[in-house]
Amino acid sequence: MEQALAEIRKSISMMFYKNDVIELRSPRRHGVEFSKTVSGFFKDKERLARALYFINEKTQNTIYVTLNPVNPTWMGVDDTAYNGSSVLRTHLDKAGIPLSPRMQSQTSWESGKQFWVMKTAEDGDIAQRQWILIDIDAGQPVDTNSTHAEHEATLTMAKAVMQYLQAHGFPAPALADSGNGHHVLVRVELPNDKDTMSLIRRFLNAVAKEFDGKFGKAMVDQGMFNAGRITKAYGTIVFKGPGTEDRPRRRSRIIEVASKRFANRSLIEEIAATSTLATGNDWLETGPLPEGDLKDQVMHMQEFLDFYEIEHHEPKLTDSDVVIPCVCPNTINHTMNGGDMECVAFVRLSGELGFCCQHAHCQELRSWKGTKAWLEEREGKKFNWSGHGTVYLEDEPCLVEVTNLTQQERAIAILNSLKPSCTVTKAREMAKAAGIPDRTLRWAYEPAGMVSQQTKNGNILVSK
Repeated sequence: MEQALAEIRKSISMMFYKNDVIELRSPRRHGVEFSKTVSGFFKDKERLARALYFINEKTQNTIYVTLNPVNPTWMGVDDTAYNGSSVLRTHLDKAGIPLSPRMQSQTSWESGKQFWVMKTAEDGDIAQRQWILIDIDAGQPVDTNSTHAEHEATLTMAKAVMQYLQAHGFPAPALADSGNGHHVLVRVELPNDKDTMSLIRRFLNAVAKEFDGKFGKAMVDQGMFNAGRITKAYGTIVFKGPGTEDRPRRRSRIIEVASKRFANRSLIEEIAATSTLATGNDWLETGPLPEGDLKDQVMHMQEFLDFYEIEHHEPKLTDSDVVIPCVCPNTINHTMNGGDMECVAFVRLSGELGFCCQHAHCQELRSWKGTKAWLEEREGKKFNWSGHGTVYLEDEPCLVEVTNLTQQERAIAILNSLKPSCTVTKAREMAKAAGIPDRTLRWAYEPAGMVSQQTKNGNILVSK
C-alpha cells in the first residue's frame, strides 16, 4: 500500500500545482451490472492520492485524473469521490446545494420522470493546458493487455520520441508507464482555446508521422489533443483486460520526472509544421445547418448512427463538412472525456459521407467504407441508405414492414401494431429486432398515440 501511495503522490506532485483542481474519474464498465461512474473534484492532493488508491483497489477498475487542471470555479470541489449519480444527489440534497450545474437533468421516456446524472469535466471546464500527452499505444487487440514484447516496443519508441524532442530544444519530458504502453508528457503553459487545440492536434500528427511503423505495432494515439483529456492515474493498476501470463495487468507509474521548464510554443509549432493536417480552426467552427438535401442527408446519417446505437452529439457546420461528434463504436474509453472531435461522422457539402476515429486501435474506422463494413460484420445487420432505413437482419424479413420508412416511422409502426397496450419490454424487443434504438422508440411513442403507465410488474404503454 505505502509503495503504491508513494507512486501516486509522486505523479500528483509532478503534474499539478498546489491550488490546482483535479477530477478523479473511474468510468462505469459497460455491460457490467451495477457498475457506476465514480467522480470527484479535489484540491487536497493527499486526499486525492488516497482516494485514487482505495477506489482502484476496491472496484478493480482503471482510474483516471484530468490531464490538465479544472477551472477553480467548478461547483462541487469538496475532495470527495461519489460512486454514481444517486450518491451525489443524496449528498447535494442533504447539504441544500442546487443539483445544477454539478448534475444534469434528463427525462425517462418510460415513466416521464425527471432524473439527474453526474456531470464530469469537459473541454470548456479546463483552466489551462499544462501538459501535452504523447500516448504510445502498443497496438494490441481492443480490451486486452499488451504482451511483454509489445510493452517493451512502446518503451523503446517513447525513448526515441524523447530524444527527438530534446534534439529540437525541448526541455526533458516525463516518461510514464501507462500499464500497456508508455506516455511522454511535455510540460507546457498554454491557454485552453481553439488555436491551441489545433496546434496540439497537428503536433501529435507530426510525431506520429515521424515514428509510427518503426517500432513494430507501436503507434502514437493522435486522438489525445483535447483539453479535457483524462489520463491514467499513475501509481494505480490498469484493468484493461483479463490478467493472463502472456498479457498481464500492470501498475502504471512515472519512470522519469519532467523538467520544471516549459516547452515554448515556438518549439511545438516547429514540430507541428511538418504535419499533413490543415492549419486553422475551420474544422472547429459551428453554425446553423442548411436546409434542403444536405440537411436530409445529415438526418439520415444520424439515423445510421442510431441504427447501430452509436451515441452522437449536435452536428457542427464547417466550411467543407457537417460534422457529427460521436462516441467511438469500438470502445467507450476513447471518448469518455468530453473530447469533441476525436471520433466523428460527417457529411461533405457535396453530400459525400464519411467517418473517422483518430485513436490508435481504430485503423478500420478511418473511412466510410471501412466503418460500414466493420459495423455490418460486428452487428450482423445492414442499414440501407437508399431506402432510408430499410433493414436486413441476416437475410430474414423484419417483424414489421419497414421499406422506405424513416427510423421514427418504423418505430411508430411497431407501436401501432402492439395497441391497445403492451409492455415496454415487448416494444423494445421488437424495436431491437428491427434495428431501432431505444432513443428513437422514445421519440415515437407519443406520435403513435401511446402513454406510459407504471404498474406493479413494470411499465406499460397504453393507447391514449
